[in-house]
Amino acid sequence: MVNSSVPSTPQPAPLLSVSVPLGLQLNNNSQGIAIQGTNNGLILNEDYTFVTNFANQGLTHQTPQGQTIALIANGINLDGGNITAPGGAIDLWSVGEGVVRIGKNNNDFVLSDGGISSYGDLNALNSSSINTSANTSGTIDIHADNITLNNGSIIFSNTRSGNGGAINVNATGNLNLDGIVFDFPQSSPPNIMYSGIAANVRPFGTSRGGAGYHQCSGN
Repeated sequence: MVNSSVPSTPQPAPLLSVSVPLGLQLNNNSQGIAIQGTNNGLILNEDYTFVTNFANQGLTHQTPQGQTIALIANGINLDGGNITAPGGAIDLWSVGEGVVRIGKNNNDFVLSDGGISSYGDLNALNSSSINTSANTSGTIDIHADNITLNNGSIIFSNTRSGNGGAINVNATGNLNLDGIVFDFPQSSPPNIMYSGIAANVRPFGTSRGGAGYHQCSGN
């Protein structure tokens, strides 16, 4: 048709749109996460390295090593509970109000502050553990207001033969480490477990790139 026009029918707006998620928004009505267990099952050597043969894994991967376990909630509480990601990453964000941005690095997710106005607390109580130990250990990244470890609870990353992982603990409020657990098994000597944060490399191992590090901020 020459010099003619065809009327078009306006299309209604779609009822549903799908887009890549950019972040998770939390507020005061958001709920917390609780992980319960019996204890971490760790043994502390005289050189302050850990025997992990009998460690309780708790929340862990059902996939190959090197993946990420990420928990985002308004309050994270471990009571004798354990989070284990051998050679992977553990990201814990306790947020009272704000947005945790979700990005992507290769095939893994990366979390960052997307506008957080307040943080919630994180408690690891009664011999809990957060653990990324492996031949090439993983990383641990924790963001919260008040962070409390008591009664032999531990955040740690043991490296056996590969590169050391990093531990980053960011408390906008107080960082509290308190309590010692004494265990008297039939074998001697007795096991004493301190509450703390540790990044260790096996003595005489073949690690490259350093022993890993831990960075803490808080009051």
